[in-house]
Amino acid sequence: MQLLFEYTIAVWYDEFNAFYQSQVGISMFFGQPDDEFSKLLSTLEAVYTHSLVQRRGGKPAAWRPPTDVYEADDRLIVCVEIAGMRDGEFHITIDERLLVISGVRIRDYEHPQPSLHQLEIRHGEFRVELMLPWAVDRSRIEANYRDGFLQVELPRRQDRQIHIINVRIDENDEE
Repeated sequence: MQLLFEYTIAVWYDEFNAFYQSQVGISMFFGQPDDEFSKLLSTLEAVYTHSLVQRRGGKPAAWRPPTDVYEADDRLIVCVEIAGMRDGEFHITIDERLLVISGVRIRDYEHPQPSLHQLEIRHGEFRVELMLPWAVDRSRIEANYRDGFLQVELPRRQDRQIHIINVRIDENDEE
């Protein structure tokens, strides 16, 4: 059997989040999904993806966990998939309309020197930055962590300021 494969690597700079992103792709043709070569390629892809260290300022760059953002009624809901976190390991800040969710997920193995066979779960510093579409009521923000998901509810600020401008008519200009 002849096996043809294509291995692609794409690296680009994410200007909004200010770090490099990468994507690895392997396309195979005429192969069985459970053959040894397919398993080897899958392992190589996983190792490459997770061992590619993106550096910024001498330390590994933060990774971005999967995030959903949607609007419901009068609030914006941000849901971040980040299993394995404990109380106090999240940091949520808002500066004007920029929401930043960050933290560190620590790799905790039972054995001091494990012999790894597969490495797919990301650990280390993570960061999510979102520009909010409108101002939020900071006193009513709620954040809950349950079943590996962090959910942040950001109510829309209701205190809209209305300015009435009086127009002065200068009656001396009627000549």
